[in-house]
Amino acid sequence: MSNTVGFPGLGIGEFDLNSTAFTITLSDKIQIPVAWYGIIITFGMLLAVLYIYLHSKRDKLLSDDLIDVAFVTIIAAIIGARLYYVLFDYFDNPQRYTDFLNVIDMRKGGLAIYGGVILGGIGCVCMLLIKKMNVLKFLDNLVPGLMIAQAIGRWGNFVNAEAHG
Repeated sequence: MSNTVGFPGLGIGEFDLNSTAFTITLSDKIQIPVAWYGIIITFGMLLAVLYIYLHSKRDKLLSDDLIDVAFVTIIAAIIGARLYYVLFDYFDNPQRYTDFLNVIDMRKGGLAIYGGVILGGIGCVCMLLIKKMNVLKFLDNLVPGLMIAQAIGRWGNFVNAEAHG
């Protein structure tokens, strides 16, 4: 899918942005498009984890614990972002969610950062408590990483021609 974008105030005319970065072809009938949005969001999450990893060394947090917390947090955040999107979109488009596969299919609708932060935060704190880690010290490292991921993720919204700002 292609989106037209322009910045006339900056002297930049309209141009097309293709939201698909590339397509993985498994056979003549099976082609999987890989969206820029997914690549950019993933890059943002990886940079956030890297930031947290580098800054948690000064607080003497174990890297194995960090990976465990990151794994649970990211999975919970993705689930939360999708659930939040579906719950609020359902009221406007109930026909879109006729079965479970439509609910989990992120290619036909999206993610909502609020749900990601809420469920990701809950997953993170639960994992920190399970690991008996200092929650406040870890969150001091996590919040700037979250802002890095959010700032980079907005470029994914730009490529999709949605949520500019």
